[in-house]
Amino acid sequence: NLKIGIAAAISVAVLAISAGAYLWPQTYSYNANSDDNYYLYKYQFGMPKQRILSNGTDPVPASYVKCDSKWIYFSLHDKAFSDDGDHRMFKIKKNGTDMVQLTDDHCEYNILYDGWIYYLSQLEGNALRRIRTDGTERQMLMDEARITSMFMEKNNGKIVIKMETGEEKVLDVNGEDIRISDLKTTSEG
Repeated sequence: NLKIGIAAAISVAVLAISAGAYLWPQTYSYNANSDDNYYLYKYQFGMPKQRILSNGTDPVPASYVKCDSKWIYFSLHDKAFSDDGDHRMFKIKKNGTDMVQLTDDHCEYNILYDGWIYYLSQLEGNALRRIRTDGTERQMLMDEARITSMFMEKNNGKIVIKMETGEEKVLDVNGEDIRISDLKTTSEG
């Protein structure tokens, strides 16, 4: 029985490795390449990286890159596409077609979750806003204090916000109601 169990375990392991070897090359990631003017690139296991070209001709300078199954969302990083180059939010299909501007806000720290993009608006003192992935329903979530950074761990619907004051808050965006609570406060002095 022990030999049969070991043989079965080995068979399962071989199948899992084979499935991973098949699926891994089908996995792509998209990011801005800091070695090439922050142009948008597609990465695939075992293949050379490929620059994403808008409509097949123009490289796309990007930052704060996020993706869903069809689109790449990013803050534009160049004056060639916007009046002043200050991180306006766009989306582009993964094949490089249909580049669309989503907002005039100067955006940082884009977080994609459940059909929304959460971002900091530089024009409004790093106020926290959100907008639907189609560019509709732009909403103010927090404007009372300057936010220095934010992130979401494990795609769990909880955004950790770091404030200029040293405070850290949690924005829970699961469900219909958005809740903000204190994570911790750092005392100075």
